[in-house]
Amino acid sequence: MTLSSRFALPGRIWSVAARHPSGPLYATCYGADFLETVVPVVGLLGNPVLE
Repeated sequence: MTLSSRFALPGRIWSVAARHPSGPLYATCYGADFLETVVPVVGLLGNPVLE
């Protein structure tokens, strides 16, 4: 499987996980400072997913 696009996530990424190979992807990232944690959820094409 390959991704057809690339996308930027905020801050430094700690880890990436998915419930299923079809997505979505969950990433754990730093926020505005190193004490803030952000968990963006994106589809396999890089589109934001709202859950």
